[in-house]
Amino acid sequence: MGIDIADRKRTDEALRKSEEHFRRLTEQSPVPIAISNERGEIEYVNEQFVRTFGYTRDDIPNIDAWFVLAYPDPEYRREVQERWERSVETAIRSHSVISPHEYRVSCKDGTIRTVEIFGSIIGAWEQVIFNDVTDRKRAEETIKESRERFKNLVEASSDWVWEVDEHGAYTYASSKVRDILGYEPEEVLGKPPFDFMPPEEAERCFSIFKEIIESQKPFSLLENINVHKNGRRVVLETSGVPFFDNTGTLKGYRGIDRDITDRKSAEETIRYQAYHDLLTGLPNRALFADLLHHEILEMHRLGKGLAVLFLDVDQFKNINDSFGHSAGDRLIRQIASELKNSIREFDTVARIGGDEFTLLLPLMNRPEDASRIADKVMQTFNKPFIIDHHEIRLTASIGISLYPEDGPDAESLLKNADIALHFAKDQGRDNYQFYNSSISHRTLERIIFENRLRQAVERGEMVVHYQPQRNIKTGKITGAEALVRWNHPDLGTLEPAQFIPLAEETGLIIEIDQWVLSTVCNQVKTWESAGHALPFVTANLSARQFQQSALAGMIGNILEKTGLMPGNLGIEITETLAMRDTELTSRNLDLLNAMGVRLLIDDFGTGYSSLSYIKKLPIHKLKIDKSFITDLAGDKDDQAITNAIVAMAHILKLKVVAEGVETKEQESLLESQNCDEMQGFLFSKPVRAEEFEKLLVSFAGRSET
Repeated sequence: MGIDIADRKRTDEALRKSEEHFRRLTEQSPVPIAISNERGEIEYVNEQFVRTFGYTRDDIPNIDAWFVLAYPDPEYRREVQERWERSVETAIRSHSVISPHEYRVSCKDGTIRTVEIFGSIIGAWEQVIFNDVTDRKRAEETIKESRERFKNLVEASSDWVWEVDEHGAYTYASSKVRDILGYEPEEVLGKPPFDFMPPEEAERCFSIFKEIIESQKPFSLLENINVHKNGRRVVLETSGVPFFDNTGTLKGYRGIDRDITDRKSAEETIRYQAYHDLLTGLPNRALFADLLHHEILEMHRLGKGLAVLFLDVDQFKNINDSFGHSAGDRLIRQIASELKNSIREFDTVARIGGDEFTLLLPLMNRPEDASRIADKVMQTFNKPFIIDHHEIRLTASIGISLYPEDGPDAESLLKNADIALHFAKDQGRDNYQFYNSSISHRTLERIIFENRLRQAVERGEMVVHYQPQRNIKTGKITGAEALVRWNHPDLGTLEPAQFIPLAEETGLIIEIDQWVLSTVCNQVKTWESAGHALPFVTANLSARQFQQSALAGMIGNILEKTGLMPGNLGIEITETLAMRDTELTSRNLDLLNAMGVRLLIDDFGTGYSSLSYIKKLPIHKLKIDKSFITDLAGDKDDQAITNAIVAMAHILKLKVVAEGVETKEQESLLESQNCDEMQGFLFSKPVRAEEFEKLLVSFAGRSET
């Protein structure tokens, strides 16, 4: 008996390990896999199955449910079921695998995938493997159609159509080669493609084309660099198919070359923008953190230290208020240039947003080493900056953290440098401070400020301003953005950047956001009752709000109390927040959309959007960040980016609002790009409710829904 139990335990353990091994294999599999039991119930689908088709195990509890969802057309479903059942019966009788067949599968998002489905019978269980051949089938169909339409394409195509013999020498080139490479067709005949490539590219492509010719197979979308007759480099995307004589002997290839130089340049621009600040060209926060991480590893290897400087330009908001954002941006560029000149060649300066910069100083063995560079940085602010013939004198506050004393990693070093920066500000600004464990970023002045902020809503010190949005083509008012201000009794009117970060840090943002929403809803309802037609007003919510499970309920209660229809309220979320694939954020967005509240992505273009993810979001509008608008008139890159954003949004059936429009030239360019709406000082700055109502009155009959 004891032996039987021991054997059984060993068997059970072996079975458990086998199942665990099997599950690991299936989860790591690059192809979709599903398993059903003898009752036809789906026991398991792997992650690749969910990614490919969109269906989870909850969507398809059994095989019948799978057939209904995957093959919605009843006639085709019957055909598939019959073919599948025959394949299973054959596999059972022959003790073999389920033969592969191709099927058209309807995915959860409505797309159709061509899938090769096969599997095996394991006892009473079916293991089914899905090989997605959609792209392969599409390529085969494209090649087939290309052969049939070859003569017509030669005449009609804007691409360069060519033919080479079995040795790879051109025997035909369409006239488009003149536009793409600058050569007349007869100039390329008899020469191989490699004669028009840089030496290193010719060497790379020679082996690739040699393999292609030897395989005698079609190829597509092969990128290669050519040299224009005038010397500039051109990126081509080459596709081709082989052709044979009557005996089946390869005679050569026919194909097309597409000039993708502009597209590749745009892709490089996007990659660059993902890791650089667009205004200054400096590394952004993401790149700085990455550089800091790698530098920490290097300093650890060398047994050396480094310093992180966190710099904030004091009272920079006053510059924007006094001279405008365009002047403020030019000033930021000057500051960036001065900072680069003040550091060593191997140091790094980055702009992480607004008027904040970080500096990475490797090979810092003592605090005194960091002090010397910090002194040099501070000296750059001793002389005035010149903007529009005005002398502007600035100061800066700097916080310094040291590796390894103040933290072992990038996150802790940046955090502690930030704490030291706040301490420097608490010390009166225009100084630098080193982090140490005894200093607190909650100095007495900060605590007083925080306490005053806690009382601001109760004392009626908060006020909402409204900045109108207009249809670019018609000039009609399409809505407004609500922007909170703090009428501080001592400091005057404070903009959000001067108190919202503290509110977010302390949690006061929850109360402030609720007050803003209530105020906006009451105000819009008041305008509505007075007969003013206004489609909707948007409010900004902090990221912390979207981590509150009661967010949708809170907004629903406000709408109910004020009597405002959900469609008259819009919520703006940042691009970064939209890309946070967290359960609460996604749930809150879905709930708000279901309620009828409109959702907008603010500052679009400054984050790390995935288009495949954005199209799944319940978004109604995109707002182009003003950083792309400021230099729109004179910056071709900005024009290309805004044009691409508008085109992409319209494909996704989203409207586009351009922020920060300050000139007629900007407005005209945006109109030519079919941008829908604009917001900015060109029409109106943010104004109080009573001033905004005057705008509504003056534009009576011109607002639109």
